[in-house]
Amino acid sequence: MKPRRPIKKADNRIKYAAAAVSLLILFVIAAVYYFSHGTGASEPETSTSASAPTTAKPAAPVKEMTDAEREELIQAQIRGASAKTAAKSTRSTEGEESASPSAHPKPDFPADLAKWTPDHFRLAREKRNPKIVQAVRQLGRGNDANPDANENAHLLAELLAAGSQSTALAADASADSEGASTTIPGLGPSIVETLGVNGSDDARAVLKRILLGKQPSDSSDHVLTMAALRAIINHPDEENQHILEVLLVVPDTVRPAGRGEVTADQLQEECLRLVKPIANSDFRLQLAKRINQGSSSPNNRRRVIAMLTSAEPANLSAQVELLVDGQLDPTILGRIDVQLGQSAEQILDALLHASLADWATKTTETSYLRTAGEDNPGHDLTFNDLVQLAHQVWRPEFGQALAVRIDGGDSSENNLPLLTLASTLPDDTIRKSLQRHLEAVALDDNTAGQYSELFSGGVRDPGLILVLKELPREAPNEKHQTSSGKTNSKSGNPAKETVSSKEQLARQTWLKISEKFVHDLVDRFTKAEVAHQRAANSVVARRLSPDSSDEFDSLIDAQPQTKRSVASPLKLIQRNEIPADVDLGFKLHDGASVKTARNINWPADLHSGLEKVATSRLAIQYVKLTSESDIESVAHFYQNELKTAVLRTVSKGRWVDSVTKLDDGQVRSVDVLITRAVPGSPPPRGTPEKINVDILSVQILDPQDRSKGDDTAVSSDSP
Repeated sequence: MKPRRPIKKADNRIKYAAAAVSLLILFVIAAVYYFSHGTGASEPETSTSASAPTTAKPAAPVKEMTDAEREELIQAQIRGASAKTAAKSTRSTEGEESASPSAHPKPDFPADLAKWTPDHFRLAREKRNPKIVQAVRQLGRGNDANPDANENAHLLAELLAAGSQSTALAADASADSEGASTTIPGLGPSIVETLGVNGSDDARAVLKRILLGKQPSDSSDHVLTMAALRAIINHPDEENQHILEVLLVVPDTVRPAGRGEVTADQLQEECLRLVKPIANSDFRLQLAKRINQGSSSPNNRRRVIAMLTSAEPANLSAQVELLVDGQLDPTILGRIDVQLGQSAEQILDALLHASLADWATKTTETSYLRTAGEDNPGHDLTFNDLVQLAHQVWRPEFGQALAVRIDGGDSSENNLPLLTLASTLPDDTIRKSLQRHLEAVALDDNTAGQYSELFSGGVRDPGLILVLKELPREAPNEKHQTSSGKTNSKSGNPAKETVSSKEQLARQTWLKISEKFVHDLVDRFTKAEVAHQRAANSVVARRLSPDSSDEFDSLIDAQPQTKRSVASPLKLIQRNEIPADVDLGFKLHDGASVKTARNINWPADLHSGLEKVATSRLAIQYVKLTSESDIESVAHFYQNELKTAVLRTVSKGRWVDSVTKLDDGQVRSVDVLITRAVPGSPPPRGTPEKINVDILSVQILDPQDRSKGDDTAVSSDSP
């Protein structure tokens, strides 16, 4: 057996030792690499600039950020700079630290917007916090944190203005509906709306600058201007209404050509669109006064006139103002005459039949512009509405303007709307003008027939009965005698003048027109009596409000008493009683039972300041009688009582027709209609029957020019 070799065992030990040394060397190398690259302690310090983060080399190791450097990074992010670019200067093992919440501190905004201070608003604007859109509304009426209206207005202007730190980089952001530089949708309009709510002088000054196109802002001029219009209209105090008047009348002065995104025409058209649905009568009247000053351009005036001449009740006062000024295009006049004529009829009818209860209704003061929820300006007119309109329609200046048009030849038979409008106004100037015009055409039978519609188509000034009675009138195939036995003529000559057949037809036509006019007046007062009786009964019924059978019986017993309890110029009276304020100046026939008596004395009986506007005299006395008498006997009785009366035959009875000139320049018409109460053939002459007697007295300033010294009594049957 061969012995082992000792050298082989030694070789293995050498191999193990070499492997161990190799591992040790690798460990040392790894340790050196770790400590030199992991902590950077062995590398020289590399400087990084906070003001120019994009110049730092990404591979260069950096030191830990200071507080100043971290704040600069946050501000760069706020300004909209790229966070990726700003982070290049700090990419290192502190990446995890920079991603932590402490590296992006958020401002502490109170959840309750009412607790925001001015600093909160400024910071939210700077950081484009969307909550600011709602928060600024707190600055309108103010709150505990921001109580001062003027200071709030200044803050709102500051938040609206461009040039702050938050807007320096906003131009790089994508555009939205407000404008090219705003990154908070809705902020501009929200601020403008809040300025309107604020209402201070400083807030209004900002709104004016916006309308002028001179308010600094990063929002669109168009958006801000439209928002300013809405803000002013939504808060229609007196100053804001004046602003709107300026915008409507002289928009080209507010927005000269080339200023801002909104032109003068666009500004006026949008203002008209927003104002028209809510503008009431007073606002439109003020607008008409401004437009009459003549400072508007032709296009601007045309648009406003189109609004004011549309067929709306709210335009009536404005239309009167435009007609008084006399600058309306002739093509518009006819349409305005029709609109005003219809309303003037309604006014006259209401005031002629007004009760004391109507006048007692309080007039409420209203803003020039209505707010949301108020009645439409086209609603049915109340009594108060009509009284306020009468202040304009019954103005002496309006009557003078219409008289000028009539005297100037603008009153041909083809212009019936003008004459109709004039005939609804109880005005001495108009009565005289109509008198001159009708006298000039009275003896033309064709013209007389055309004017019949003027006096029979609706409510007319009762004083026109004197105008009609001054015209030549004649009954066909009948001679009329006064109580003195003389045949009447205007000249006083007992013999009738020889006239052409056309003139005779014209005279007969005017007599028919005057007769129908008297019947219409009597019918209207009769209907007014029925209406007042019903109203009185309704008032008493509501007052009693019976809850038991006994109270119901008291209601039945109380009904007849309503005739003596009506608060109205229309006197509902008992048999043979005439109120003290009704003085006819002559006796009633025997057996007469007085049913109704009405007395109107204008302007003394007008109220609500109208008595200072409508100064023309109109005195009316109306008495309704019933009796069982012979018609002819009663007719002759009143003919004798009235001295200058003419007795005429009418349908179902007789008409005593009288006109008397008084000493004080007044002239008085008295008409007595005696008609059968029961239709059918008349009984034999001298036989009593049931009759109705209507007595109507109308007194005005004499409409005829008597400067030539004609002081004779006026006859109702003048040729």
